[in-house]
Amino acid sequence: MHKKTMKKRFLPIIAGAILALCVGCGQSKPATDSAKEASSTTAQANNQTVFKIGAIPDYDQSLMEESLNDFATYLSGKTGLKVEYVPTVVEKLKTDDSHEDSLDYPQERACARGRAQRQRIYGVDRLKYPMKRVRWSPEAPNGEYRGKDEWERISWDEALDYIANGIKDTVAKYGNEAIYVLDGGDMARTFSAYGGYVAKYGSRSRGAWKKSMKPIFGIDQKQHCMNDRMDLLNAKAIVLWGNNPATTQIGGQINNIVRAKEAGIPIVVVDPMYTQTAEMIADRYIPIRPCTDTPLILAICYVLLTEDNKENHYVEWDFIHRCTVGFDAETMPAGADPKNNFKDYVLGTYDKVPKTPAWASKICGTSEEDIYYLARLLGSTKPATIFFGWGSSRVEKATHVCLAIASLMAITGNTGIAGGAVSVSNQELSTNGGPYLVKPGSYVFDEIKNPVKTKLCTNEHWRAILEGQYTSGPGQKKPIDIHLIYHSHCACLSQTTDINMGIKAHRKVDLVVTHQHYLDTNAR
Repeated sequence: MHKKTMKKRFLPIIAGAILALCVGCGQSKPATDSAKEASSTTAQANNQTVFKIGAIPDYDQSLMEESLNDFATYLSGKTGLKVEYVPTVVEKLKTDDSHEDSLDYPQERACARGRAQRQRIYGVDRLKYPMKRVRWSPEAPNGEYRGKDEWERISWDEALDYIANGIKDTVAKYGNEAIYVLDGGDMARTFSAYGGYVAKYGSRSRGAWKKSMKPIFGIDQKQHCMNDRMDLLNAKAIVLWGNNPATTQIGGQINNIVRAKEAGIPIVVVDPMYTQTAEMIADRYIPIRPCTDTPLILAICYVLLTEDNKENHYVEWDFIHRCTVGFDAETMPAGADPKNNFKDYVLGTYDKVPKTPAWASKICGTSEEDIYYLARLLGSTKPATIFFGWGSSRVEKATHVCLAIASLMAITGNTGIAGGAVSVSNQELSTNGGPYLVKPGSYVFDEIKNPVKTKLCTNEHWRAILEGQYTSGPGQKKPIDIHLIYHSHCACLSQTTDINMGIKAHRKVDLVVTHQHYLDTNAR
């Protein structure tokens, strides 16, 4: 690819994070008053709103103007809006003020990290030019020195040539399945257009919930929830299980939890730590040892099943037999062993280990008193909502946690009703896949599908690169030969399991490319 053409294509990508920041989050100032006046005059002449894109002029100004003016023309054609590039200086960042702040429609407030983006842009350690390892070259990768070798500054021409030629050489020698792209963003589109790449699957953030929501509830994990956060006021009891929204989530969830408390709705926090949420709003705090959520849930189910009677209507038998599979022998799927049902497992009918509060207390450290309290609360108080956090599903066999909590809410009939739900974060969509609570602007670029179907699980990708094989199904292994690792964004090395093995995997390949504002873990 010609150097000039490469720059036109790559610079918008390199500046993309800054573009989004300046347009969507902050107030910007044109570099000159004349540019501002010209833009205003153009808008008035055409009687049309001008959508401005900005970028920090860290690089060659003439080159950026050429590149981003072409980008603005492209966006104009795609969106039908008039788009102009304006050299930008970020003066301040502001949060939501598009409407009056109210309890029913609160303004979304940025977290400290979001408000610190100006410092991130202008930080003294921010990278403003490309670098490469001193002892790296296309002819002698010397991967063993990654993490040890010093850096040297190179030109944009050199950097883009190294990257482009590295991609071309890798594909020519080994094929597109030799390229592993992590959190690709727009670079994923670039690689898809060039024949494809090996992608990852699995989630460092969502854990087992990523694959558990749809099989259990029929709702895709991207929706994160069953009922929306505004539905909390319809609940008569709220349990925050490993969930600390006072410090981990912005927006209206904690606001509505506080409103629920003010309305007299009991709030229970189940968490290994006495969190800020527990301190601030909990009516009862229930401690638990980390990674022992499933035994606690099973013990709650035991209490519900054994204490259910005409006076204590804890179990919604009608809902269970209409809407669930596998609860008892009667609801087991065809061909399945009727002994493997949930009810008999909880009661210890066949394994002779009843999942009593005493049994669970020894495992999870939670007192029997607390277990009985929580069980009777959920059994007698309907509707009830359980807000689960992500952390409990980021451990080995965490699918059991997702299945257990779903079973608990099914037993009590708190599924698919107003005020009754088991939810995870409630970040994006409203009730049962309804409208977005927050929705960004539409993506204007045409979709480019990745022709390569091979994917590596984030739980084993470093091992797969080192050993040259990956898991393709239960008990199935296939060969893989990665020669290029491409990090578009995100510090994947420090956010996936076994960083030491990850370092070895990065030292094995021929070329590692990282896009980042700073020397993060991936780059170092």
